[in-house]
This record gives sequence, C-alpha cells and structure tokens, in this order.
Amino acid sequence: MLREGERIDELSVPPWKIIQKTDGTAFSVDTVLLVDFAEVEDENLKIADLGSGSGIISFLIREKFKNPELTGFEILPEMHELAERNLLLNDSPSGINFRCFDVCKIVQEYKAESFDLVLSNPPYYKIGRGKISPSKNRAHARHEVSGKLGDFVSASSHLVKSAGRIIFILPAERCTEAIELFSKKSVVCCRQRFVRPFESVQPNLVLLEFRKSDVAIDFQKLPDLIIRDRNRSFTKEMTKIYED
Repeated sequence: MLREGERIDELSVPPWKIIQKTDGTAFSVDTVLLVDFAEVEDENLKIADLGSGSGIISFLIREKFKNPELTGFEILPEMHELAERNLLLNDSPSGINFRCFDVCKIVQEYKAESFDLVLSNPPYYKIGRGKISPSKNRAHARHEVSGKLGDFVSASSHLVKSAGRIIFILPAERCTEAIELFSKKSVVCCRQRFVRPFESVQPNLVLLEFRKSDVAIDFQKLPDLIIRDRNRSFTKEMTKIYED
C-alpha cells in the first residue's frame, strides 16, 4: 500500500494511520488549527472539505463531531486516490466519502445547499506570488493553479445551507479579500482569529468562520493565537490543541 515518496504517520485519535506524500504536501499546523476552530454545534451534520488532499481533515473532523457525514472534494486524481487508500488503511470508517471533483465546477454541477458545514484550507498564494513548486501536488496545494480564492468562496457559498457555516484558514494578508468575496454571496463573517508564529511577530494566518444569512449576525474577534514561545516550543494553548 505504501509507495515510493510516501510515508505513514500515526495520529493519536482513534488512532488513525495516514499515508502522506514526502513532496511537501503533508499536513501541518494549519490543518490542525482549522479543525480546532470548527466548533461542535450539533450532531449528524453533513460536512464538506474543499481541497481534501490526503483526507486528513475528514479523519480529524470525524473524531471531533458526532456522527458526521463527510465528503471531501479533490481535483488531483493522485491525491484523491491517496485519500481512498487512507480509507482502506483505516478499515473504511463510516461517514467519510471522497470525490475526485473540480471545485470550480461545483456551482454548475453540484446540488446547492447540500451541507451544514464547509471547511477549506485553500491554496494560499496567487500566481506570481513566490516561486511555484516543481512538484505538481505541492504547486496545487500552495498556489492558485487549479482554483482561485474566489472559486472556493463561490463553491462553499453554493454548498452550504441557509444558516450553515463555512470555515477557512488563509494567509493573514488575504483576510479582507475573503470577507469581501463572501459578503457578495450574502455570507457574513461571524468569527475571526489571527495566528502568530511568535508573540513578537505579525500574524501570518487567519481563521475565519462565516454564516449564510440575510440578517445581521454578531461578529466575534478572538485573541490572537500564538504558536510558539520564546524557546520555540509550543505554547500551552497549542499543546492543548494537539492533545485534544
């Protein structure tokens, strides 16, 4: 089952074993932060993961939520096939399904308002911002090679039910852009949290939660999350996030 250029990582819950590529597309702290930011409000939710890659978000969400029905959408056949192998490696847990599907085609080809919650860790950078990786998988994960931020906004706004939630993690520099794009879809930001690598530096990431609503919704700005302390160790909050 393990192929050249791959490794198996073990997660603490329940435990899961996850095959990952060694080309720089393995999940990192942003994946963990995205899942942690998703608050559990109900059970039996239909949840979508846009740009699901190896499937790691779906596996982590399955343990956090009660009886979720998860669908991961991934455009790259190689990464979709990897997610399917991860299902087999973990005895095909119920409630997780992966589709090889272009996020840019969701609005035209997928039923509207199908999900209660949509999660995404979309490509961070526009074409022209930094060097694009020679690795196809990493290039698609980091740059807008196969879909722009606006495409992920349109797809998630289309998929989420009325009063449903959308949660993104993005570079801090794209926070305003994302909020403006969602507002054009009658989807409003209700929670925001910036992430700092160290307390002494500016935020490099932002966690955003949106709701599809035609009425005013209270906005909550949370204190910045600090990843590491002066000794370059995880802060107490980060340690707790990983332990949970």
